[in-house]
Amino acid sequence: MYEEYPKEVIDKIKELGLYGKDLREIMLISVNACTEMIRDAGVAPTKFKRDIEALQTNQIHLIYKMDKLK
Repeated sequence: MYEEYPKEVIDKIKELGLYGKDLREIMLISVNACTEMIRDAGVAPTKFKRDIEALQTNQIHLIYKMDKLK
């Protein structure tokens, strides 16, 4: 899956614990990371928080679309 990537990229993927995971698993990890960032941003509506919420929403929509294609 990662054969064509440079060694540095593969090493980083392994370091992040993503090596060997399929796209859906990676998306879920990312959605969970967004949830943590939103929680850590506090309750004030900041641009950063809105951007992370938009990213999370887009990722969730992509997961639903991937599931429908199965």
